[in-house]
Amino acid sequence: MMEFTLSRVAMCACGLMIMAVVAGPVFGIFEGNVDSEYEDLATKLVEDIDAFSNGQADSMIMDMSVYLPTGTEMTIDGYVLALHADGREYTAIMNTHLDGSLRTGSSGMIVFQKTGAGITAASV
Repeated sequence: MMEFTLSRVAMCACGLMIMAVVAGPVFGIFEGNVDSEYEDLATKLVEDIDAFSNGQADSMIMDMSVYLPTGTEMTIDGYVLALHADGREYTAIMNTHLDGSLRTGSSGMIVFQKTGAGITAASV
């Protein structure tokens, strides 16, 4: 009877070790997916702003609650757009220069206006 009990304890210990080995890469996969989603979001925001600057409209309003998840902030300084989420920063480079700098959260709205060579932005 003692051998049966010890074999079951050993089997449970081996199962826990295998689960611990497998759990690390699985959680790493999920973290990698989150990183790529934020990188894609930064790229999408840059594409939308560049499309505005190359288009016919003189102004554009972006409701950031449509774009940004709760708790995420966006900054634009010159040609650099950066998303700040979960202690990390995800950047993308714009083709259009923003005169000044801007910082907004997921609940803000941004009004973009064309200027001579670039664009201006104001958080509303």
